[in-house]
Amino acid sequence: MQWWHERTQREKAALVGLGGLLLVLCAVQFGMKPLVAYRLGAKTDFENAVALLAQVEADASEIEGLRSGAVARAHVEARTAVGLVASEQGLAITRLQPHENNDLDVWLDDVGSPALYKWITALQERYGISVARASIQKSEGGSVRAQITFAGGGAK
Repeated sequence: MQWWHERTQREKAALVGLGGLLLVLCAVQFGMKPLVAYRLGAKTDFENAVALLAQVEADASEIEGLRSGAVARAHVEARTAVGLVASEQGLAITRLQPHENNDLDVWLDDVGSPALYKWITALQERYGISVARASIQKSEGGSVRAQITFAGGGAK
């Protein structure tokens, strides 16, 4: 306190003014700036969320369209779909045998295993035709022989 009393009136006024200025500077720097930055960040986050929602809705609409197309394609006869996809991928079906319960047996000889799996995947993705049983045997030269039974004939 003695230090304060030893100051002249002019020095006291200058020190009070400087203290007030320092108080205002701290309030702006540590109070107002973070609040403004938070508000701008929240606004940016909201705009990003709205844009993401619009993208998700557009993607959902596209997926629904693809599902509708898949249902329309599913009406293709399983036998036709199996042959069509095999010819698209250059696979030769050795034998094809339908069963009374709508299962479908397919034999392939001398086919590469990657091509076989790609063919099965394409049938599942495009036409919903699923594999019930598979017997795959390795042949000479790295190829395979396969007998595959598709459940329920796949697409109906």
